[in-house]
Amino acid sequence: LGAVAIVVLGAMFLTMGGAKAAGPAVELKERDWSFDAPFGTFDRSALRRGYKVYSEVCAACHAMDLMKFRNLAQPGGPEFTEDEVKVIAADYTIEDGPDDYGDMFERA
Repeated sequence: LGAVAIVVLGAMFLTMGGAKAAGPAVELKERDWSFDAPFGTFDRSALRRGYKVYSEVCAACHAMDLMKFRNLAQPGGPEFTEDEVKVIAADYTIEDGPDDYGDMFERA
C-alpha cells in the first residue's frame, strides 16, 4: 500500500499547475546595472558606502576573513587611497608568526 500511495501522490503533484498569486500579474521592470556584464564596473561610491555600513553595523557580528586590506585600494573596488587603507588597517590587530621561537604574535 505504501508504494501505491507514493505513486499516486507523485502523479498528483506532477499534474498540478504552478502556484499562482492572487491579483493581476505584475510586470517586472528591466534594470540596467553597471555591473551586468563580464566587463561591467561597480559604482565606487556605492562600494564605499557599503563598506561604511559594514564597518559600523555588520562588523560587530560578521568578520571578513577573506578580505585583505590591499583589496580596498584595488581598481574595480572601493579604490580607497593607500593612506585611507592605512587608517582603516590601524584599527585592527593581526595574528602573525611564528617568530624565531615558534610563537604566534599580534601586530598592528
